Amino acid sequence: WLALFLAAALISPIVTWRGPFSLLPVLASVLCVVNYWIANPRLARLLVFPIGLSMMIYDIAIGSIPGIIGESMGIISSIVGIFRLDRGGGKEKE
Repeated sequence: WLALFLAAALISPIVTWRGPFSLLPVLASVLCVVNYWIANPRLARLLVFPIGLSMMIYDIAIGSIPGIIGESMGIISSIVGIFRLDRGGGKEKE
């Protein structure tokens, strides 16, 4: 399944290409697919940053307020998770 979803993420810009800037969502999609596949919650929380930042830059460039809000919430949620579970000594159910 991983290869199928990675292929879809890498092929999709052929249909939606609007210049090199279109590579930001592709990067986010590829990282997101990998993020769902890995079994390490700590690494998954860290991968939210490059995913969220690439999509945030894209959302700002195209003027998508809902996208900016959604990515901001995802990044903030990941920061809370890192401090609460990774740095705060909390126990995580895996």
